[in-house]
Amino acid sequence: MQDVTEQKIAEEKLKETLLQQAAILDNIPDAAWLKDKQGKYIAINEQFCKLFALAPKDIVGKTDADFFPLGLASGYLKGDKEVITSKQRIKFEEKTKDKDGNLIWVETIKTPIFSATGEVVGTTGISREITDRKNAEIEREKLITELENKNTELERFTYTVSHDLKAPLVTIGGFLNYLKQDAKSGNFEKFDKDVARIQHSVTKMETLLKDLLELLRVGRIMNEPMQIKFAEIVREALSLTEGNIRAKNVEIKFVDKGHEVFGDKTRLVEVLQNLIENGIKFMGDQPKPVIQIGSISQAERPIIFFVKDNGIGIDPRFADRIFGLFNKLDINSTGTGIGLTLVKRIIEVHGGKIWFESQPNEGSTFYFTLA
Repeated sequence: MQDVTEQKIAEEKLKETLLQQAAILDNIPDAAWLKDKQGKYIAINEQFCKLFALAPKDIVGKTDADFFPLGLASGYLKGDKEVITSKQRIKFEEKTKDKDGNLIWVETIKTPIFSATGEVVGTTGISREITDRKNAEIEREKLITELENKNTELERFTYTVSHDLKAPLVTIGGFLNYLKQDAKSGNFEKFDKDVARIQHSVTKMETLLKDLLELLRVGRIMNEPMQIKFAEIVREALSLTEGNIRAKNVEIKFVDKGHEVFGDKTRLVEVLQNLIENGIKFMGDQPKPVIQIGSISQAERPIIFFVKDNGIGIDPRFADRIFGLFNKLDINSTGTGIGLTLVKRIIEVHGGKIWFESQPNEGSTFYFTLA
């Protein structure tokens, strides 16, 4: 009789302890739990159930592997083992999935549970959702990186502009001195040549400034974006480059696949125009010059557009310079070296990317995507 009474008293005490434990856990505003040494859940609170849309009966007595994806469950087990082995509390940020299957960020604190003899018999944990805070941190880091890149670009831009604008000024200054000498000596034939050189330097500076202003306008002055057929952009770009195409006897290949893009039509025509003119300019002595314009469709990924030529190609050593400001791989070529920089800026403003593939004497292919 006494044994039965003691058993009932023990059961009542255990029940009372579990109720107290549940009350404590449920008063915690974050997801909280207790696990044994094998990683099985002993108790969870209401917030845990709400977060994962699971009932206590679906969790207690089971491990993370029973209801979490393998990748997440393995991470949770690793944390539990670290706490048990080190006998220390750990705090970290991790990803998990909510009741709707969405990945969320949580800040988790795991603490060892000790027996009366000091042995670790389990773990307790608390997780607080920090998705908004984490996304804000990620966005801040992204903005900081973008700002650092912009500052680097600005420094490079300032240096390059000052250098390239200084050259025509030095030329003008030098030939003005020659003009004085020519005028005093009455050598008007040389005088006219020096004037022509000064005029050439002035024209070069005007072209540089015009191209620089065009580059600076990209992203600041935009035309109203519109839905437009890619074929229409190609036709307009070909119309603008028709003179060069005919002069170099270039064959144009384009297959209209019916793609449409959304963006600033004028700027996108500039992209194609620059890429076509670039292909013509570096065709070299190709007896049958061909420029191919096309697209590559990808399932659930942005369409890749391309402009391909069979010209002289680009040495891979210059790959990191090709889109740089004023970077002319052939100093004897026409233009200011801003064209591909402008193309890259327009593509990026439209949320896309641009890259190229090339080998010397095997032509070049410029690929780009749009958001």
